Amino acid sequence: MKNTTSPKIVTDRYIAILHASEKLFAEKGFNTVTLEEIAKTAGVSKGLVNYHFNSKVDLLEQLLVNGLQTLSKKIEAMRNSDHSARIKLHEIIRIYLEYGYNRLSLIRESKLQHPNLVKSASHFKIHKAISDEKLRLADIIDDCIAAGELRPVNSNIVANILLGAIHEQILDATFEEKLIEIDKDADEIAAMLYNGISF
Repeated sequence: MKNTTSPKIVTDRYIAILHASEKLFAEKGFNTVTLEEIAKTAGVSKGLVNYHFNSKVDLLEQLLVNGLQTLSKKIEAMRNSDHSARIKLHEIIRIYLEYGYNRLSLIRESKLQHPNLVKSASHFKIHKAISDEKLRLADIIDDCIAAGELRPVNSNIVANILLGAIHEQILDATFEEKLIEIDKDADEIAAMLYNGISF
């Protein structure tokens, strides 16, 4: 079985296959797109697509893994910035929302393909990456507590609440065609975190 998360060589053509897949999945839907169309759009042979990926599900998984890796790098860069802990947390909420809102079609297709994805080895990598993000967010909340910008709380519970709120906002935008306002939504979630919902 091919290792779809670690290509033998990451070439421009490999990247072109991933870009073509994401574009076509967004435009036509996962089930409608063929490997032939992906190859043609990427400007490569179908044989090269098959060399790197066993199936469209493999392509979808790799797109999700790549997206989570990019998200992780952006969050870590913000965490290591010179901003106050409070600003870092607010910006990280915005980064999560931006990540999801920019990948609505990909998220929709992954949810619709869920039964196929959970049977794959890459599913565990995706699940681990999400679990790692939860731990990273809890660490950032601990940074806020240590800086005196949040009262002492269970950072794991707060991380679950924050990720739950972000996740639901993204799902609403994905399936309910809700209006997308990244900055406004980030402000609202951050305000609830810092100020609560009581008078």
